[in-house]
Amino acid sequence: MAEFEEEEVVAEREVFRGRRLTVVERDIRIAAGRVVTWEIIKKDDSVAIVALDIEHRVHLVEEYFGATGERALCLPKGRIDAGETAAEAAGRELREELGLRGDLGHLCTLSVSPGYLSQRTEVFLAKGLSPDPLEGDEEHSIKPVTLHLDDAVRMCLNGEIHEARTVAALLLVARSHPTP
Repeated sequence: MAEFEEEEVVAEREVFRGRRLTVVERDIRIAAGRVVTWEIIKKDDSVAIVALDIEHRVHLVEEYFGATGERALCLPKGRIDAGETAAEAAGRELREELGLRGDLGHLCTLSVSPGYLSQRTEVFLAKGLSPDPLEGDEEHSIKPVTLHLDDAVRMCLNGEIHEARTVAALLLVARSHPTP
């Protein structure tokens, strides 16, 4: 077995810059001094929120995903704006997408596809929910959907809910906050 050598980024070139992402080619020195080129999508970090009410229901959104051409159930989520903390972004997104305010606790940090996507998502659990809507900046329509946590978990397990961050976060919450 070869001895471990730490990888090193030796060069990076911008290939494309869009409104929400940048594509770069990154040259990385790997084992045995060999250099490989990876295509990386740079995207701002984001937040997602598991909004869990006193009746053990989760408040999700149904929205359109352009890359897969489908509407799907997912957590309320969005990017962290410049000058904003992750917790502030989570509170804002919760208000914009669901019209709710809640007591936020950090649940986990997720990397969906770290081989080519730089974005990390800070996931928060919101409890003690109360109405407090805020006008949002959505470019497409979102529809709030409320499900009992057990039903949402069942939908994750049978593939009805399949957005990766949503599945991971709902399973974590179900494990740490079992139905009474």
